[in-house]
Amino acid sequence: MRICKEHGVALIEDAAESLGTLYKGRYTGTFGDYGVYSFNGNKIITSSGGGMLVSENGAMIEKARFWATQARDKARHYQHSELGYNYRMSNVVAGIGRGQLKVLERRIARKKEIFSFYRRELEGLDGLSFMPVNDFNEPNYWLTCIQLKGSVRPLDVIEALEAGLAVYQGKPLVNSVTGEDEQMERVLPLVAKYGAAVVAISNDETGISVDPDVRFAVAQKIVRRASDYGIPACDIVVDPLVMPIGAMGTAGRQVFALLRRLVTELKVNTTCGASNVSFGLPARNNITGTFLAMAISNGMTSAIMNPLHPEVKAMVMAADVLAGNDQDCAAWIRANRDPAAAGGAREGRAGGGRRARQGQ
Repeated sequence: MRICKEHGVALIEDAAESLGTLYKGRYTGTFGDYGVYSFNGNKIITSSGGGMLVSENGAMIEKARFWATQARDKARHYQHSELGYNYRMSNVVAGIGRGQLKVLERRIARKKEIFSFYRRELEGLDGLSFMPVNDFNEPNYWLTCIQLKGSVRPLDVIEALEAGLAVYQGKPLVNSVTGEDEQMERVLPLVAKYGAAVVAISNDETGISVDPDVRFAVAQKIVRRASDYGIPACDIVVDPLVMPIGAMGTAGRQVFALLRRLVTELKVNTTCGASNVSFGLPARNNITGTFLAMAISNGMTSAIMNPLHPEVKAMVMAADVLAGNDQDCAAWIRANRDPAAAGGAREGRAGGGRRARQGQ
């Protein structure tokens, strides 16, 4: 910072992952002339993409807004005297990001609880250490980092997986494998050896693509590699990766189209983190339940969801009825039978029997 000031160089601080972090009592992102935060999908606040530029220089913030809105001059016609871009977030996406700023402290507190849980349960293991927390800073704990050293190797994780598969009773489900070559080479032989099923996450070394065709190509790569090990397609449960609908308006249509391709072209089973679709929106359970019903109609065979939400459970059961998955509507009738009516019917049948006997 001192060198930048001496030479008149603007300092842009990359605080992408550290929103809410304090360093010597001061928030990261506020040390330089400008601070940049990321709202990407894995950050402590997310709008699926984009981020936030902060500065105390109001004039330069306005200039950044000008450049981000195509650098359009104030004229009656389209006029651009400077090179501009169209990189800004939509108002809806920006609103989702800003709305989460109100609960930032709550998010940090929850992330700290998760970090403390891992450290409490794992810290005593030989060859494993956590990233230290210094007395002069307070991190946001957005990611819990563990270092393996000494006698503990990454290969030990695979060996522990194999040990579990060897003693598992029934058909295990391995969670999970991605399209990364190194991970497939480690995990898929074990899946084949023990006759397990495996969750396939449709991302690879390049990360998660917003293009559904790319995600399909990754899933196809995993299926073909699994086939080389003799793993049938029906034992592969593909997660097409559901994006938040509030941040990406086409997220629902993308997943439905992707599900149809996965089922018809690759013949695999499917799953997803269902609540991702409603992230950041009010009345989330209604959106999640409707999404699941529509996903089932497009071939979704399983989902990660909370069965304690009655509105979600009801929509899933109704979708199973309409998709023909609930034979004779038996599960629906059992769940929705009126106990009073059922009791009255039983009493009526019993009373009829008594009257008949009395008549005799």
